[in-house]
Amino acid sequence: MARSRSVPVAILDDPDYFERPSETQAVLLGLVLIADDEGRGLAHVGFLGRKFNKETALIETALTDLESCGLLEIYEVGRHRYFWLTRWSDWQTLSKPTPSKYPAPPAADAPETPSQNVPEFPQNPQGNSGEFWETPPEGEEKVKGREDEGEGEETPPNVVPFPASTSSTAASTSEENLSVITAQVARTLKVPASAALAQVVQEFAPNATLSLTGEAMEAREYIDDPRRNHKRHTMSPGFFRRWLKRCYQSPPADQRPAPPATQASPTMRASPGKSLPSLMNLREQYQAVPAPPRVKEG
Repeated sequence: MARSRSVPVAILDDPDYFERPSETQAVLLGLVLIADDEGRGLAHVGFLGRKFNKETALIETALTDLESCGLLEIYEVGRHRYFWLTRWSDWQTLSKPTPSKYPAPPAADAPETPSQNVPEFPQNPQGNSGEFWETPPEGEEKVKGREDEGEGEETPPNVVPFPASTSSTAASTSEENLSVITAQVARTLKVPASAALAQVVQEFAPNATLSLTGEAMEAREYIDDPRRNHKRHTMSPGFFRRWLKRCYQSPPADQRPAPPATQASPTMRASPGKSLPSLMNLREQYQAVPAPPRVKEG
């Protein structure tokens, strides 16, 4: 939870705020204080009643009132109930917001659904009533057009027709695979399948040495293990990208080059049956040798 939150002074001139009862205004300010960096939080009346030291009936009435005037959105995901402050971006300016651990509201999560960006084709267009119309496979229309243009012309037996281009089909298939991989990685990481996560998957998917789902499982285990996660990192697309980048730059141990063998320095070896002479007391032996006689000149 953040140490501080800000509420603009202009909220005092907002009819959606000053026309609410004082108890409802107090509940709204409390929700601003306990919301995460994306303006979300738990909307269980018992939990909020203990937080704000108010009765659960008053909390329920305040939540309904705030939702009716558009300051709040209440939604349910699974067995839990959540709230989202609709004007959060107008009230708060955060430089490095922490991704929310709560699911996004349906309205905010709808643009990120890949299926909504795919146009739908009519199955029975106008002018063809009473007959079922199917979209021909890609490339079939072009082949059919060439057949119409070249009707009556036979292909020579020594000519092999070139197959239709499948680049666009491969591109659409790769986009579908990226969407499926993004959804699998999001479920493993326990984060929303956002556009930022899809960009991370698109960046590292071409690398055949990385298993995105496997790395997602290891990253999730690292986050959930307090003995390894000493700095209390939270899961986000940015953290997962740094995780994959580190794995990409650090090759597995079995693929690392072996260190060069060190060449042993030559050593003196004694002949079989003989030992090397000792160098101890070499100075005394040198001094004991008599000096040669001097020769007189002349």
